[in-house]
Amino acid sequence: MAYKVVTEDERDAIISVCIDVTVQNEIIHIYNNIPGAVFRCRFDEKFSVIAANNVLFDFIGYKRK
Repeated sequence: MAYKVVTEDERDAIISVCIDVTVQNEIIHIYNNIPGAVFRCRFDEKFSVIAANNVLFDFIGYKRK
C-alpha cells in the first residue's frame, strides 16, 4: 500500500511500507508469549495503541475492541 503526500517544501512524495509476513508472525508470537505488557502507540494526544499483546489489555482492564 502506498500514499501520495506533499512534503513541507511542497514536493510530491510517496509513503509506502512493506512488511514481511513471516517476520510479522514472529513478532505476534513474541508479543503473546512474553511475560509482560508489550505495545506500540502513536505519539498523539491519547497515545493511541497501534498494536498490543493480551497482557496489556488484561493489565488495564479493557477489551481489545
